[in-house]
Amino acid sequence: MELGRLEKIELREIWRHEALDFTRWLAKKENIALLSKEIGIDIEVIETEMSVGRYNVDIFARDIESNKKIVIENQLENTNHDHLGKMLVYAAGLDADIAIWVVKDVNEEHKQAVEWLNDNSFEKINIFLVKVELWQIDNSPVAPKFQVICEPNNWAKVLKQQSKDNITDLELKQMEYWQGFVDYAKSKDKTYISQRPSMYNWYVIRIGSSDYKIKLVHSVNSDMVKCQLEIFNDEIYKKLEQYRNEIDNKINDLEWEYLEDRKVSRIGLSNNIKDSASSYVWLLNMVDRFKEVFLDYLNK
Repeated sequence: MELGRLEKIELREIWRHEALDFTRWLAKKENIALLSKEIGIDIEVIETEMSVGRYNVDIFARDIESNKKIVIENQLENTNHDHLGKMLVYAAGLDADIAIWVVKDVNEEHKQAVEWLNDNSFEKINIFLVKVELWQIDNSPVAPKFQVICEPNNWAKVLKQQSKDNITDLELKQMEYWQGFVDYAKSKDKTYISQRPSMYNWYVIRIGSSDYKIKLVHSVNSDMVKCQLEIFNDEIYKKLEQYRNEIDNKINDLEWEYLEDRKVSRIGLSNNIKDSASSYVWLLNMVDRFKEVFLDYLNK
């Protein structure tokens, strides 16, 4: 078998200018979805080059799921003090909950600074340090690759919050449950599962588009668990409905829920399982089954 040759491409060969080229590229829906998938947050761009005092934040956005405010600082060079300071100024000026620093490469002192901020800033501000690369195989189209270098330690922050009575026992139980699920998925080499547990009764898995995602639901006060495909695009839901009989034959007992007056429709399957370990097995199997079946139709 003849194999291709993987070659790393310099960022400036494709994006010559941070604001005019890279920021505009990243702000497009299909490209911000790549970053969303890597860090585990559904990002919706609100504005680019938004004024914050005397400066302009590269991208101002929000987390679709929680409506939290996001600032994104782009740097097509190695990390430096200037961009770190700007990111913090933008986050403070816009009262952001999440800051994302996208860079070419990371200096150790800036990695340590971001880790320190995440460990000591409690829940209000969460900082992601993300490396972007470009790769090509022979003469193929150039492909971007995002890699998270630093991310918030949510579990540590939750424990700190508990000492301040900022979190309920229910939220802690939910986080413990999802931490168990994450650990189980990791043991099965499921790389598409985020390493961050959720403190809510749901856990989101992104599958390549901001138009749809898989959401797992678990209630700590009952035995109910659920796996569902959430769709944020009416046209996509209606196209899937054309194959409803085929899909129902592949996944039995699906519940189809079209919510015309809301932004999301759902196709899901629920089960009652008392034991947490057994529920992890069922949920992960259903995620694999949903990905296998639905992506086949979504990619048509």
